Amino acid sequence: MRTHALAIDQMSSNHIYGNFLLVRSYRDIRAEPTDFRHGSHLYYEANCHCHRGIIPATIRVHQIAGCPAIPNRSVAFIIGRAIVNRNGEIEIEAINIFQYPRICDPRALVNSFLPRIYIVGHVIGRADRAVDGTCLFPLTSRVYIRDGMQTSTIMWV
Repeated sequence: MRTHALAIDQMSSNHIYGNFLLVRSYRDIRAEPTDFRHGSHLYYEANCHCHRGIIPATIRVHQIAGCPAIPNRSVAFIIGRAIVNRNGEIEIEAINIFQYPRICDPRALVNSFLPRIYIVGHVIGRADRAVDGTCLFPLTSRVYIRDGMQTSTIMWV
């Protein structure tokens, strides 16, 4: 089992990119506001719009405390590492975040580029067939997010 865990660590990658509606933001200050080397974490509660519904997401960005947050109800393009936690929510460690200008309907922006998830992991277990013949298989991966290694297992179609 030790060899298997090592293989997951070395050959896993979870990335997400796309447009997100940022619902609200809050800060987790870990250093003095004047300490520009460390700063704080800025969190956004967001909605990850998918083809068949919405998945709640929390996005974390390492940002200096003096920098303003993107306004609530804005649309942003986000690139980051992601996991799905035990509650079925997506936790994203943003690598980069770009706010769209407020020149058109936020729904149109969100729907113009729905988030894509790119995962390199390991199939643990066997594939099953749904009633309609669709192949389902569990994919497990590990990624460094939220200050530690996190494991995520997702049933893929």
